[in-house]
Amino acid sequence: MNLKPAEFWKQAAVRLQHGEELHVLRNLENGTSQIISKTTPFPKTESTGIALLENGSQCAQVLIPQPELILCGAGHIAIPVCQIAQMLEFSVTVLDDRKEFASAERFPGASTHCGNFAELLDSLPMDRSDWFVIVTRGHADDSVCLEHALKTPFAYIGMIGSKTKVQHTMEAMRAKGFSEELLSQVHAPIGLPIGGVTPAEIAVSIAAQLVEVRRQKQTGMWLGEDVLHSLLSGQAKAAVTVLSKKGSGPRGPGAMMCLNYDGSLSGTIGGGEAEHLVTREASSLLPGETRLLTCTMDGKQAANTGMVCGGQVLLLLESLKERSHQ
Repeated sequence: MNLKPAEFWKQAAVRLQHGEELHVLRNLENGTSQIISKTTPFPKTESTGIALLENGSQCAQVLIPQPELILCGAGHIAIPVCQIAQMLEFSVTVLDDRKEFASAERFPGASTHCGNFAELLDSLPMDRSDWFVIVTRGHADDSVCLEHALKTPFAYIGMIGSKTKVQHTMEAMRAKGFSEELLSQVHAPIGLPIGGVTPAEIAVSIAAQLVEVRRQKQTGMWLGEDVLHSLLSGQAKAAVTVLSKKGSGPRGPGAMMCLNYDGSLSGTIGGGEAEHLVTREASSLLPGETRLLTCTMDGKQAANTGMVCGGQVLLLLESLKERSHQ
């Protein structure tokens, strides 16, 4: 079923919020989109989940839910891990059994929960591929968190600890019947070996490994919580999506932002003067109108617009206006 932009993004936002991956075919000539069943053959896309088809008249796109990082433990290492993960566009949930540690003040922007680890983990949805970073203060809690994570369709599991601590925990998992194949997917000790010592350095090594694994697994582009909020609340009056990029560009294909009725932006396609120009163009869209826009920058223009060395970006601008807002 072909949908106009306003209806398409309403449906897509709801389904993404519920953790569903979407395969989408978009007609760039008439501005309609359709969500394809996962059982239907779908064109191969890049890791960003987007590909132009039929001489650029169609676009195949994979939209995925924003990656959810479950941070088990709220100690000194967890704080910089949370901060960097949020910068990397993970949605972060922090769990700990100490009230003074699992607090919104220590982890602004994250969802914090205090209680028994087993009970907290049991309350999480079991049908999504979460990212688990286990940085608790002891063997027992490590084992509880690891056992739960291994029972889910996880995207990543990393556990901090010395070789001795890790070995002890892994033996406990083997005793519970977990296979060697499954246990081999656990990153323990956690992080890339960069020699980190301080909490911030260790957090950088963990975040670097999250990026490495995510890029290996990534099959599509996700929308940030601010973009989803704009779409679901009806605040967005226009959507802008990067379709392709040649040369330098601040954001790659699949990146998206919304222009809201109050003039604010949700998400980004790279910032700078280029984003300002695109925002002005999107503001002029008529209700229901879509428009393709090519931004080409030479070296001098690029320096003034945040595109570094110059490049060309193809953008899809879609009006989400209801006629009552005219």
